[in-house]
Amino acid sequence: MANSRQATGIAFGIAAVFALHVVWVLIATPIVTHLFEPNDPRNYLRGINSLIYTMMSLGVSQLLYVVPLGLWLKRKRRMAMVKGVIIGAVMTMLLTGLCFITAF
Repeated sequence: MANSRQATGIAFGIAAVFALHVVWVLIATPIVTHLFEPNDPRNYLRGINSLIYTMMSLGVSQLLYVVPLGLWLKRKRRMAMVKGVIIGAVMTMLLTGLCFITAF
């Protein structure tokens, strides 16, 4: 019983990290578009480029919300979810690092 509860907590931690990634992309992409892309109506790749920049920075920017989430869960004594958050963060770092390396 406790083993399945721990597995559920780990799964919820991983899901929480990836849900926060989706929220981050939805928030950061318009900001990146506004700051770094010229407002040229002929630039049809304007949003796509910003999305790519946001996704490439996801590994580093997750420190803004994964670390506080992990600390909050640790304070709440949800250690299985903390493990899931760590697993999700490491998976994100590895995947974005791999994509970043293959892009260049």
